[in-house]
Amino acid sequence: MYEHIVATAKNRSAGSYAKTPNVTTNYNAVEIEVANEMVRVVSLAENLDTFRKYYHYWKFQHDLRIEYSMTEQESSFREGLARFLLFKTPKFHRRFFNKTTNALSTVKRWNRVYHRYMEELATRVIAEKKGYFSGQTDLQQVDVWVALSNVALAHWVGGSQWANDEEKHAYQTAISGDLPAETEINLDGDDPLNKAIYIFLIPYEGPSNPKKRNIQGKPVSNITVAVCPIVPVVPGDFLGVLSGKVRYATEVGNITKYVQGPSPNLWLDFSKFTGRLSCMKIAEKDDEINVKLSWKRIDCENGPDWRIEVTATKPIGPFEQLLRPAPPSRAQVDL
Repeated sequence: MYEHIVATAKNRSAGSYAKTPNVTTNYNAVEIEVANEMVRVVSLAENLDTFRKYYHYWKFQHDLRIEYSMTEQESSFREGLARFLLFKTPKFHRRFFNKTTNALSTVKRWNRVYHRYMEELATRVIAEKKGYFSGQTDLQQVDVWVALSNVALAHWVGGSQWANDEEKHAYQTAISGDLPAETEINLDGDDPLNKAIYIFLIPYEGPSNPKKRNIQGKPVSNITVAVCPIVPVVPGDFLGVLSGKVRYATEVGNITKYVQGPSPNLWLDFSKFTGRLSCMKIAEKDDEINVKLSWKRIDCENGPDWRIEVTATKPIGPFEQLLRPAPPSRAQVDL
């Protein structure tokens, strides 16, 4: 079809409307009619961007057909390409084919980086549309699951809930006054500031751990994960909620596995029950912090519940790690 479009365009530019020999035999009448109409519409346009966009788009379709006819592509490329063609928007179509000279090569490069995350994103969207917000699709990548020390699916949760009724009752008894409930943020993905669905666990090889050695006596590599967006994030974007158990206690264990709440003895404990954003690393310096944690109180029939929301405080690029504030020191907690 690309050959027919090119030949037709050449004939029109030369002022000839004769049939192009040996070109249309592989296409039916409907396809030829569509191609002729496309060339006619474009030829009437006076905007150079219109010519450039359609030329690059038709060239992309042509290169794609040649690529597929020459060799059997790997399934990941086929799947990634199908998602690209399915999900591209008119705005993307206009900008991409205006600015990109070799569209197929660009799409292949993107697919090598994004395929696994687009695959997981599709699974995540389907799960959330069915009402499943546990976040267990995070663990479908084997290297992520291994990096998290083979965490049990039952311990991978979406959101927070009280650890037990006794501590919840103790908290209700201790608080004075009736604090107002917070307004809930839109969690269905339609809010333009909601980027939660684009936050992923990115596995990478960290520094070797000298305390662990294999049988050859060499340090074992340390595979870990970073919590990152796969799309650009701007200040104010909602990135999701921390997962774990809400505790009301005077003593806690490993302080790095807890987030302190608005009351002195109120904590989120993610030492056992955890989730995607609970894997965020702590910033070593204050100026590295790019998110803030906000405790949101929700009044329910059986008492107050808490949700710990994560919001961006700085522009964050794709695959840039989210870094949360450091917890209070043990001395601060004891006070």
